[in-house]
Amino acid sequence: MNIRQTLTKTFTVGAVAAISMIGLTGTATAAGSDHLDRGQTLNAGESIERYTSTGHVWLVMQSDGNLVEYGGHFGACWATHTENSGGAYASYQNDGNFVVYTSSGRAVWASNTVGSVRATGSTVDMNDAGQLYIGTRRFNDGCR
Repeated sequence: MNIRQTLTKTFTVGAVAAISMIGLTGTATAAGSDHLDRGQTLNAGESIERYTSTGHVWLVMQSDGNLVEYGGHFGACWATHTENSGGAYASYQNDGNFVVYTSSGRAVWASNTVGSVRATGSTVDMNDAGQLYIGTRRFNDGCR
């Protein structure tokens, strides 16, 4: 085997190992972003937020297990009411369902928005009025 073949083989093995490690790290988080894509997670203490012409809104996975949307001086606008449930993270799954899970993987709340991207959308987001959307489905009337 010449040096080129050895280097190619070494590089290939290293790349496969690196890709394998990426798969073991779990789902991507979107903390600090303005939305979640399918496959992303909010862990306790993480949030997505949006600055709008009418103020600041944010969705936070609280350490008490409750997923809550807040809007500026309006306070809480929407919540899953999963406080003290052991909820540890909220996952926007690849199937379109947004689920709050305990650290042991038990679901304590779900949006029931399963479907294809085309049928149900691809992000968890808040619009300028503070309305929370999970895919194409609106979950509140906004923060006003």
